[in-house]
This record gives sequence, C-alpha cells and structure tokens, in this order.
Amino acid sequence: MKVTTEELGSREVLIKVEFDEDEKAQALKEAAQAISEEITIPGFRRGKAPYDVVRRLVGERTIYNVALENLSYKIYPKLISDLNLDPVGPGQIQEISAEPFSITFKVPLKPIVELGDYRSLKVKKKKVEVSEEEINEVLKNLQEERATWVTVERGASMGDLVVADLTIQQGSQTNRNENFVFRLGPELKPEFVQNVEGLGAGQEKSFSLLGEEGEETLCHLKVHEVKEKQLPPIDDEFARSWGNFNSLDELKEQIRKDLKEQKERLAEDEAFYDALDALFSNAKVEFPPLLLEQEVESIIREQDKALRRTGLSLEQYLKAEGKTFEQYREEIKQTAEKRLKSRLALIKFIQEEKLEVPESEVEEFIKAYDSWLTERKIKRRIPTPELKEEMALALLKAKVRERILQIMVEEAQDDGESNNSDGD
Repeated sequence: MKVTTEELGSREVLIKVEFDEDEKAQALKEAAQAISEEITIPGFRRGKAPYDVVRRLVGERTIYNVALENLSYKIYPKLISDLNLDPVGPGQIQEISAEPFSITFKVPLKPIVELGDYRSLKVKKKKVEVSEEEINEVLKNLQEERATWVTVERGASMGDLVVADLTIQQGSQTNRNENFVFRLGPELKPEFVQNVEGLGAGQEKSFSLLGEEGEETLCHLKVHEVKEKQLPPIDDEFARSWGNFNSLDELKEQIRKDLKEQKERLAEDEAFYDALDALFSNAKVEFPPLLLEQEVESIIREQDKALRRTGLSLEQYLKAEGKTFEQYREEIKQTAEKRLKSRLALIKFIQEEKLEVPESEVEEFIKAYDSWLTERKIKRRIPTPELKEEMALALLKAKVRERILQIMVEEAQDDGESNNSDGD
C-alpha cells in the first residue's frame, strides 16, 4: 500500500492510497463474497458463489466499487492515526479508481488560529464628563413629571389640554366623541389647531378640513374646559419631593453621579467592543470549507426560527423578497465567515488566557441567583443541565470581558496627567 498526501490551502489534505496487487486481489475476493451474501444466485448458497459467477452477474465495476468502499472504512482511521492528522470532521471520498486501484480522501483539518501579540494591542476608553446642560435637561424632565394641569378661564392656546365634545362627519358616516381630551400640539393638523385656538369653555365652532386626497371632513367642537400646564419651581422643596435630598444641590449632585455612571458603562462597552475588533482584526485564522458551510447552515436555521416566531417561513420570506435559496446562501456567506473567524479567535483567546469556569463556581452562582429570585418572590428555575450550561457560558463571557478590559483597554488620562507625566 502506497500513501501520498497533498496539503490544500484551506486546511484540507488529500490522502491518496494505492493498493498493491495482493491487496487488490484480496479486496475484490472479499467484495464478491459480500455481494453473494446479499443476493440470491441460482445453484449456490449465499456467500459461496465463485468470483467469476458474481462478476458475470453484477459486473466487475460493481465489485470494484464495493471493494474500494469496504477498504475505505477499514483504512481511514489508521491513516488518520499514522499520519498524525487532527480532523475537525469526517473525511470524504474524493475519488476511487480501478486502475490504479486506489482511493483518494479529502480530510478537513482543525483550524489554525494565530492571535499575534494581542497583549500589545491597546484601545483608549473615552473620557467621561457630565455637563451642566445635561444635568439641567434631567431636571427639566423631572419637572415635567411633577407638572399639574389647572383649569383656566381663557381661550385655548398651543400646549393646552382641551376637553370638548367633538363630532366628525365624513360622507354618510358620523362619529361623536363626548368629553374628548386632546392637547393642542404640533402633532395635530395645523388647520385643526387654528380652528380650536382661542376657543374657551362654553364656546363651540363648526369647520371643515380637507384630507390628503381632497375629501372634506366636517367638524363640530363644543369646548367644556381648557387646562394649562403648570410646572413647579426647581428649588430645594422640589428636590425634597424626589427623595432624601435636603437641597437642590444634593439632587443635582446625585444626577451628576448617575449620569457619570451611565456614561462610564457606555464608554466601557464601547472600549470592550473596540478591543474585540482589534483582537479579531489582528488574528490570522485558517479553517476548512466544511466549517464555513456549517456556519452558513447555522445562520439559516436561526433565521428560519426567528421568522417562524412571526408566522412566516424562510421560504415565504425569500419569495416575498424575490430571492432564490441559492442567492440567500451566497448573501450570508460573508456574515458567516466573519462570525466564524471571530468565534475561533475568541476560543483561542480563552485558551491562551486559560479562562475556565469550575463547576463549583456555577453552583455558587445558581445559589445566589436563587436567593435573588426568592427575595423578589419570583418562581425559581430548576437547575437542569441546560440551565447550568447557560450559567457557565454567562460566567465565561463575563471573564472574557473582564480580561479584555484588563489587558487591552487603557483609561483616558486627564490633560494635566498626560502633559505632566515627568513632573515633580
């Protein structure tokens, strides 16, 4: 038996095995015997017909194919072991040949991932500042929440609430709305606002409006009440109404703190994803086409599942979009390749950094989670293997984030720090 290999450029290897005459003869003999055990040959018991009889009955090509197929099952595991290969999936028979009597396998190999000197990659976290304008904007929103509506004895103006009986007639259809409440604002048609402005309690008016296609709508409005929004003054008393604050300054300081924490989280998120992008861009990843096909299939299944939740199948979606399934597959290949490269690079990072989640850590996390649910009187989840796996993955993701922030993200320096690094 002669074995030759040829490395392909996409983490695949071709293995060609040529058998000598003795191996060929033995394989053909065993194949003919196997065939004779499966079919009825007049004059012979199953498995006992001579080679020439079987050949005349089924043809030599069939015997050759069966012989080579049987040999493939026998020799493939030994080939992988002897050649010290690390396949990522099952090999495929690329070619079988009667002359020379040979089999060629294509074997997908595990990906190669090189992260490079990723610890030297650095991204800056944005400096976080809170302006007085932002604090005042929050105060304004809080003031709006404490607003009251007070009845006024005057005609309605923009921003007022109006309580009225409104009758609308379009053609033969009439709709009557008693004590209808609406706010005079920019969201209403300007023509409607113009007819309502100036009307006070007890007054009524009939007018018409034109629709987008020129159709006429007749309106009759009888005003019962006009209300004006009153905002409380933003002072110490206003601050005390929002909690344990003794003064407006204390409330503003709490708003500043909350806004800064919110901005810090956003800046950290942005820096983390920037660091991930840098890690992935720096990585060199080689993988066999088999993995890309599996990733494409995974995306297709996810898309189909998401569509079915809306009552639509992937087939119906593609038909509505005017796309064939083949076109859709081609479209998502780029996304699949990017996702696959990113995942392989992240797996390599986890291995390099020796990040892991022991079972004891998962158990401790589940206990803490159960306590949290119990305190809030929420039904706890039974710790199934699926739940444990979900928790382990969540903990691992948290560790990845923490490590990337630790080694790849630098805090933004104040101008004074960066300009005075060699100062006294």
